[in-house]
Amino acid sequence: QQRQAHLAHPLSTLAERKADLLQLRRYILDHQEAICDAISADYGHRSRHETMLMELMPVISDIQATLKHLGEWMKPQKRHVDHTQMPFAKARLIPQPVGVVGIVVPWNFPLAMVFHPLTCIFAAGNNAMVKMSENSNHCAQLLKELAPRYFPEGKLAFFADEGGRGPAFTQLPFDHIFFTGSPATGKAVMANAARNLTPVTLELGGKSPCVVAPDFPIGLAADRIMWAKMFNAGQICTNVDYLFLPEGKVDAFVAEAKRLCNLRYPDINSGDYTAVIDQR
Repeated sequence: QQRQAHLAHPLSTLAERKADLLQLRRYILDHQEAICDAISADYGHRSRHETMLMELMPVISDIQATLKHLGEWMKPQKRHVDHTQMPFAKARLIPQPVGVVGIVVPWNFPLAMVFHPLTCIFAAGNNAMVKMSENSNHCAQLLKELAPRYFPEGKLAFFADEGGRGPAFTQLPFDHIFFTGSPATGKAVMANAARNLTPVTLELGGKSPCVVAPDFPIGLAADRIMWAKMFNAGQICTNVDYLFLPEGKVDAFVAEAKRLCNLRYPDINSGDYTAVIDQR
């Protein structure tokens, strides 16, 4: 129904798209504390500072940048024509919406990986359906409850992952799918989408080795690596997965890493340390 409604609707204007983006920004800012609380409840505990720094602030910045450049992005662009083949022809690329975009959201950044794609989707004049992670039920219920206050259901709809909804969601005949997650799940999403010839954007995690060169200061390496490794309790798809150190410097790195962790998180039961979301 949402896809049919979109196809029947004329192309949106620059003013209408900007209005959608402003509404998206209002949606977040009006409920930032409730969103932080919901994400924390899903994690068991998630540092409010990390949610604000990693998710809320970058999304607002992204919306502002999009509002600034959208008019330029929507303009038709000239393309070269081989006049020996088509001597009187002209060519233009005209940006147009594709229709309804499905977003499959990971649990580790449940705000950013909803609203970064939505910013692009609304800027391009599309509608969206969003499936949240099974580990993000509190956040999913909150976003689902709040969405109708800001957008009609035909523009934006949220779905919690209940009863194995994930595979059924990606089997729908979307006009595009945006997926963030593991390579294994990404393969299943791509296979489901292929049945409908739906284009897919896959943003996948994986192995992230780090190499410390022999001439690099071991203390500075530990400082940078442990900052990233402890951020969001290390639950970041491109975080350092394993480490190569120069021979003879392993003990020095381990000692410095322990010192930094104890310095920055003297009590992991404090509000600053984010929990690991589940045993798996």
